[in-house]
Amino acid sequence: MDTEKIITDLEKIIVTNASYNFETGEIDCEVSTLKEHLANTCEQSELVNCSQLKEKLLDFGDCCDYDRDMELKDDHIYCFSVYGVYNLGKTFTSAKREMLDYGYVSQLSNTQYCGGDDYWETVEGENNFTKFDENDLIFS
Repeated sequence: MDTEKIITDLEKIIVTNASYNFETGEIDCEVSTLKEHLANTCEQSELVNCSQLKEKLLDFGDCCDYDRDMELKDDHIYCFSVYGVYNLGKTFTSAKREMLDYGYVSQLSNTQYCGGDDYWETVEGENNFTKFDENDLIFS
């Protein structure tokens, strides 16, 4: 499968960003595509192929924190943001695993605290969580 097709398929994944406010006890769930979610985070991320990444680095490389010694591979998928560049591998499975399972791409990892009162998690699929276990940090 070519890189562009993989990126298109990844961007269509439905994710739910759930947040819990410890102070108020409120749960908020926002469902979106992965593409929308990445674009709307504070990092303003996007999935790109190697040639697109090279163009982005020419335009924004000075303000982007990334490993300048990283080997860029033509058949790999990258997540580019204003804060960094993440190599997600060359397959749909590896990219999805890096983003959603391992949470290497910021804004997609589990067990995140926002400020002092909020906890959030991004999970695959459309979910409407109504409960949160404050001890185990689990939405249900």
